Amino acid sequence: MTTQAANSAASGQEEKERQKRLDKKKDARAATSATSELLFVFLPFIVIAITMAHQGDLRSIFFIPEWSIVSAVISGQSIAKLTYATLGRSNVKREVIVLVISLVLVGLLVPILIVLAIALTSPNVSVTLAVTQATFFVLSVALFWFVCWTDSYAKN
Repeated sequence: MTTQAANSAASGQEEKERQKRLDKKKDARAATSATSELLFVFLPFIVIAITMAHQGDLRSIFFIPEWSIVSAVISGQSIAKLTYATLGRSNVKREVIVLVISLVLVGLLVPILIVLAIALTSPNVSVTLAVTQATFFVLSVALFWFVCWTDSYAKN
């Protein structure tokens, strides 16, 4: 009996270790997938930075309205990806998804569009507006990465 119990405990421990390794691989695949989708967001900024550096005006890259434009696009893509990932799943609480989408719209996308309108209509982008754009950009990138990671993790 004691040998059988020891074998059973060892088998249970091995199963836990195996599951832990699988979860780590799944997590790494999800992070890689999310990061690869997000890398293409930075491509236009690399081109803009090279162009501005060539003109000797690299410092002004933080004062361009493109930060808000990209933030709005990324936030919209996050909403679309979240909606697509949860459609047809029976184990998803629809009320929670609607709440999350509403929070993204009201708390992120609408303020980004307001900042974009101000940036486009102002003759000069102030430091405060540049910092606000950067903050919204970081938040939208984080949201997009999280939604992509969650979607990829759920699929694997």
